[in-house]
Amino acid sequence: MIKEQEAIGPWYESDYEGSMTFEAFVDLTAQLHAQGLTTGNVQNEMMMKYSLLGEQRLSRLIKTQKLDDRLVSMMSALPDHYTILVITEAWCGDGPFGIVIFELLARLCTNVTTRYVLRDDNPALMDAFHTDGGSAIPIAICIDSKGQFVWRWGPRPKPVQDRIKAYKSDPNPTMSYEDLIVENQKWYNNDKGVTAQNEVMRLIEKMVC
Repeated sequence: MIKEQEAIGPWYESDYEGSMTFEAFVDLTAQLHAQGLTTGNVQNEMMMKYSLLGEQRLSRLIKTQKLDDRLVSMMSALPDHYTILVITEAWCGDGPFGIVIFELLARLCTNVTTRYVLRDDNPALMDAFHTDGGSAIPIAICIDSKGQFVWRWGPRPKPVQDRIKAYKSDPNPTMSYEDLIVENQKWYNNDKGVTAQNEVMRLIEKMVC
């Protein structure tokens, strides 16, 4: 946990200067799309396609996603105030499904605030929160009111992460990566955020044990 604490320290000390609210992230995405651009270092037709799809999904999910009452109660019952710092990019296909859980949680819990940062603009932060050696996103980092690292979630619910890990380790995959993405989206749609919420509840349970 040392590297995680060192990485979030400057963010806490600066009162999260350089991070964005959810609304600012949405506005930035829209402004870039109007210019034919997306966030991040790579700009091409494929990334634009993913970014536009992500914008549509996030707009839909923020209106339709339901949170488990147990999750809201568990988080609200904690005695401290928490900032959930989310590392993401507009083009991230998994992003909307994770972002919406934490954004809605912040709206329903008075002791939670969300802030958003772009992965490619913040390599030092991202380096401290690698998954299997890679810079997969989104990553949600829970930080308490004293600036202490509490937990991280991401980049995906375990079933999706396991599927992607298996795909990348298979020298002869039976489907294309594009087909894998489609299958993952189907899984998200069927799961309706239940698995991610259960994972976050287990993280909160560890805080009070």
